[in-house]
Amino acid sequence: MAFDPTSEIRSILGEVGDPVTLWDGRVVNGSPSVATAEDALAGDMVLAGRTKVLRFATADVAGLEETKTITWGGKVYKVTLLQLAARGALTRAFLGAP
Repeated sequence: MAFDPTSEIRSILGEVGDPVTLWDGRVVNGSPSVATAEDALAGDMVLAGRTKVLRFATADVAGLEETKTITWGGKVYKVTLLQLAARGALTRAFLGAP
């Protein structure tokens, strides 16, 4: 049986993730973290230790783009930057004010 990274990521996010409502009403699991010093090199709007980051299975967030809004923990955030990881199976969304 071939390794399915999307299935593995969904399994992990299901254990540690929070429900996140996407701009189109879909609810997916997102795993929260904060930006690192390395991430801060990606753009002016990313601050190490302060910028919130959500990790998603890429297949779950098809159509997600920078400037779209998401709702997480009762607050609305604008996606300011997207990064792919884990050979494209994981999407990291950096969040800012709406």
